[in-house]
Amino acid sequence: MSELNISSRNNILYLIVAVFLISNIALILRVKSQNKQITELSYKNRILQLNRDLTVKRFPDFTLKDIEGNIVYSDSVLHKKPYTLFVFFSPSDCGSCLMERFFWQKIADKRDINVIGVTNHNLRELKKWLRQAQLNIPILHDKESKLYSEVGITKTPAKVLVEKNHKIYFTDTNNYIYKDTQKYFLKILEKIIDK
Repeated sequence: MSELNISSRNNILYLIVAVFLISNIALILRVKSQNKQITELSYKNRILQLNRDLTVKRFPDFTLKDIEGNIVYSDSVLHKKPYTLFVFFSPSDCGSCLMERFFWQKIADKRDINVIGVTNHNLRELKKWLRQAQLNIPILHDKESKLYSEVGITKTPAKVLVEKNHKIYFTDTNNYIYKDTQKYFLKILEKIIDK
């Protein structure tokens, strides 16, 4: 009889452990599902917040030179792809700009977004920095900082997403130097592009 009691107790223990594991797995799956919903909401809320924070709604027409001295017009840039991500940066005094540069390149290489760098930095120093930075996106030189002023850029790096009709979708001055924040920013871009 004692063997039966031990066997019954073991079966009961196994049953308790199984119920415990199944309930924990169900809880984990439910929490993951809720986190995904919360994350999806946070992306949507962040996009809405970025959009609400806009002070300038239309990207201005511009005529700037690239780093080789060629004249570039706003329409020639904006009509290449449905969206253009203008990245306003300062190579000499912005550590985040230096750290984000590979991320900008990644967006340009893998997304259906035209990525354009804009800087008001000294041209000679800029060219030297670009060689060292190994950045291969088009760079516009805003020597007089006119575009910076018209768009309201006061801090770098600033990312401004613009539709081809000049509508500014958002301006974002957050730093995206870490992989998790880069994933977050890419998810925001995907939400906008896939809408």
